[in-house]
Amino acid sequence: MKWPWRKRYDELDEEIRAHIEMSAHEREERGESADEACAAAHREFGNVGLVKETTRDTWAYVGMERLWQDVQYGLRMMQRSPGFTIIAILTLALGIGADTAIFSMVNGLILRTLPYQEPQQLFLVNEDVPQLTSQSPWGPWFPVNSANFLLWQGHCPAIDSMALIEPVTFNMIGQGVPRQLNAARVSANFFSLMGIHPQLGRAFLPEEDQRGRDHEVVLSAQFWREIFNSNPEVIGKSITLDNTSYVVVGVAPDSFRFPELPYMTNDAPQIFKPIGFQPWEGWAGVGSFNFDVIARLKPGASPSEALAQLNVVEAGIAQRGDAHRGVAPGQFDLKAEIRPLKTVILGDARSALWMLMVAAGFVLLIICLNLANLMLVKNMARTHEVAVRSALGASRRRLMCQFFVEGMILAAAGGISGLLFAKGALQVLVRNAPFSIPRLSDIHVDPRVLFFTTGLTLATAVLFALLPTARLARVSPLEALGSSVRIASGSPQRVRLRSGLVVGQIALCAVLLAGALLLIQSLVHVERANQWMDEQHVLALDLALPPNESNTVEQEDHFSSSVLAQVRNLPGVRSAGFTSKLPLLGDSYDDDIDFQEAPHPQNKPQEGQFRFVSPGYFQTIGLPLIKGRLLSESDHGKDVALISETVAKRLLPGRDPIGMHLLWSGNAPPKPQEIIGVVADVRNTSDQIPVTAVYLPSWTYYQSSETLVVRTAMDPTSTAASIRRAIWRVDPEVAIPQERTLQNVVLSSEAARRYESFLGVIFAAFGVLLAALGLYGVISYSVGQRTHEIGIRIALGAKRGDVVRLVLGQGTKLALLGVTVGIVAALGLTRLMTSLLFGIDAADPLTFAAVAILMTGIAIFACYVPARRATRVDPMVALRYE
Repeated sequence: MKWPWRKRYDELDEEIRAHIEMSAHEREERGESADEACAAAHREFGNVGLVKETTRDTWAYVGMERLWQDVQYGLRMMQRSPGFTIIAILTLALGIGADTAIFSMVNGLILRTLPYQEPQQLFLVNEDVPQLTSQSPWGPWFPVNSANFLLWQGHCPAIDSMALIEPVTFNMIGQGVPRQLNAARVSANFFSLMGIHPQLGRAFLPEEDQRGRDHEVVLSAQFWREIFNSNPEVIGKSITLDNTSYVVVGVAPDSFRFPELPYMTNDAPQIFKPIGFQPWEGWAGVGSFNFDVIARLKPGASPSEALAQLNVVEAGIAQRGDAHRGVAPGQFDLKAEIRPLKTVILGDARSALWMLMVAAGFVLLIICLNLANLMLVKNMARTHEVAVRSALGASRRRLMCQFFVEGMILAAAGGISGLLFAKGALQVLVRNAPFSIPRLSDIHVDPRVLFFTTGLTLATAVLFALLPTARLARVSPLEALGSSVRIASGSPQRVRLRSGLVVGQIALCAVLLAGALLLIQSLVHVERANQWMDEQHVLALDLALPPNESNTVEQEDHFSSSVLAQVRNLPGVRSAGFTSKLPLLGDSYDDDIDFQEAPHPQNKPQEGQFRFVSPGYFQTIGLPLIKGRLLSESDHGKDVALISETVAKRLLPGRDPIGMHLLWSGNAPPKPQEIIGVVADVRNTSDQIPVTAVYLPSWTYYQSSETLVVRTAMDPTSTAASIRRAIWRVDPEVAIPQERTLQNVVLSSEAARRYESFLGVIFAAFGVLLAALGLYGVISYSVGQRTHEIGIRIALGAKRGDVVRLVLGQGTKLALLGVTVGIVAALGLTRLMTSLLFGIDAADPLTFAAVAILMTGIAIFACYVPARRATRVDPMVALRYE
């Protein structure tokens, strides 16, 4: 069975043959011989092939046939050059795969909408006290005062609804080992505001926000599965949390992802309970900033409109003052801030992901330039073929289509391979991603990613195939047929084109290398900033004390002392201590710092972070003593304190703090705490400035949750079981929600920067390799073209060193030009990385000097091999070379 177009071809051949035969027959009847009549009929008809080609051009499907012919021819050409084909497909697969994997992360985290109802209308609201935020550990904004929130309601017409959120914990006893649960106090309207409908039961009712009526909980889907085995009859059952009974009224859906908010200090909540406002949460004013607030704007309302309405209420609160906190009317300014929820959730991850996307794009562009160079050389070897086809009537458009299809085949093979590579790379990227990157579960290859890969493949084909094809299609048939391939391919125009492609590769590589070096140096600075700790052989266990309304500071102190006595007697334990908050794990209790001997002005408070520690804590984590002495057992019951080096320098410049007295508002009335020592600075996160830390003894303030740190003489994890038993011997109802080594705390705090630096180095290294290969190819090709010239030079007495300098000089010029262009571009582009850098300027001169030296050195190394080969040219062979 013939294909339809094949049948039509046969019919066309038959029609042409019949037409010629009829013309010849007529001539024979007029008396011409058969041979003369046949020849005359052919002359009269004209070029049979051209007539066939012209006729076929009018058929609709001839384009598809030609495309199929081009594909078949392209596949045959790929089979003739298997080495080039494999290298091209592999490099394209790596480039397209890397871009696709990074785009999958960008798509899942940035481009895809949040999994809530009309997420574009959701905003996070914060408060701002300009006189305080500059010194606040929270950063540029505070959380929200719950009483201020209540005043907002009904006074902001642009806001449809608002919900309060506060992270809390509960202890659950009676389900095996005591456990601490992550929970969230939320307004009754929280689920409806987010557009979430429980899969079982109901959400909270408005009246359940009131104190005394807040004994209902909604379970997360995961907690429901783990604890209640997905039992649908859990609705209406009671569970005991912190010695209080709560009724389960609902189960959240599996698809619900609790938003990662700035002040959520715990992992995703396992249970939710209504707010149940406490008495002290009813004081509007400046202070008690403890809640996150999510607001949903009304359709058509703008954020600026909502902000203006909020600030009207805030100004009224500031003008009234705050008698409960001793704030005079108008003493502080109070403002609101409003930001899109999506922007808040992504945080710094947005900048990092876009930076990685740009880096992956640069790598793919380098690959395209490299392949364009390779294809330029490969296609120039086919100059004679192009000349013959042009002489036989092939149009420039036809030739370009042929070579472009060959490039498309390579790009398609690379795109398919890249998609397979991207799936594996994406799993690695997600599995090794730091926990600071939100919404990791939303990352996967979806139709949008497939569309991106398809578009990227087409764009790649255009980039690396079009330029060599256009150059080849402009070859003059007369010139090509009248000269050797070597001369045709070595024309000055083509040499400049190939050199320009290499310069572009080197320039792009210089940009990548500059970014990678800046990220590496930022990581080094972060690591150095956290080298104050001796984190080896230290285990940290978070403890949640069983709730009891009669708990007092004395009871907690007795518990802590008993646990320390038990743990310190364990084999292999060198020291142990308690703290309310470990360094690098976020903010701790913040309050005003004031000194009896150096009181600050009332309108210029000095915010700091207070941490409550036991004797032995500083020695256990290895925090260095700068001045004075550390806390000891002999200080038990005394009013003493230690401060960080930053507090001493910033708040007591030029004064000796030892013997001065700190006034802490946690004591009513404030009781002077004698400063006995100054210790080294700590950070809340690895890449933040040191916090203004104040250390008070653990017997000063009651803490329901604290962390036990233990230094051992062996692997600390091997002693974890014996430490847990020692704790439970003192109190079997204490929950131990988490245990980790101090080394893991440090590594986790630096994980995001390590991740960014690792990917940046991978992209830069791959770019350097490609640029070096491109330069090597150009110089190697140039040496081959100049064999005759080099032979003459050697025959005339040129030394091998002269030949090496000649070849290296050519490569060095290209490298220096590329590096210059790249550094100029990098100086502009790296400024976009400022938010990702720590301890180094985006225009660091040493970094750019290193880029220039490194890229030039790599270029010289890439040129050295062809330079050495040039010195081995035999003059007699070269003079006979044509």
